[in-house]
Amino acid sequence: MKDKLLWFGTLLCLSAFLGFATVADDFRHLNELAAVAAIFALGAVMTGIALRAKRRHYMIPESRSLWSGIVLTLFGILGFGFVADDFKHAGEVLGSAAVLLAGVTLLFLTWRKHRLPSPD
Repeated sequence: MKDKLLWFGTLLCLSAFLGFATVADDFRHLNELAAVAAIFALGAVMTGIALRAKRRHYMIPESRSLWSGIVLTLFGILGFGFVADDFKHAGEVLGSAAVLLAGVTLLFLTWRKHRLPSPD
C-alpha cells in the first residue's frame, strides 16, 4: 500500500459503483445520483493523478493539507447528496456548500503549492 492516493481513488470508484447499484438506482432523487457521480469523479481524478505521476516517475507529496482537502470535498459531496438532497432547509444546503467549498479550495491551494515538474 505504497501509493495511498491510488488506493483511495480506486476505493472511491468502487464505492461509487456500489452506490450506483444501491442508493442511486431508482432516479427519484437526482441529488443522490449527482453525489454518487461526484464521488466517482473524485476517485477517477485521484486515480488518474496517481497513475500519471507513477508513469512519469514523479512523487506526489504526502501532506495533511492534501488529505484534508480530499476528505472535506468528499464530505461536502456526501452532504449535498444525502443531507441536503431536497433543498428544503437552507442550513443544510449552506453547511454542505461551505464544507465542499473549503475542501475544493484546500485541494486547489495544495495542488498549486506542490505542482508536479514538467517532463521537459
